[in-house]
Amino acid sequence: MQRDYTVVMGMVIFYAALILVLNLIADLLYAALDPRVKLA
Repeated sequence: MQRDYTVVMGMVIFYAALILVLNLIADLLYAALDPRVKLA
């Protein structure tokens, strides 16, 4: 059984970056749609 650590590490980094980007988009959309939210 060959363990391909490079692929696993790449996928972990990819999904972590994807989650960060999606959280940023969600925060920006929330601020744009709700006028009570202020980005300081």
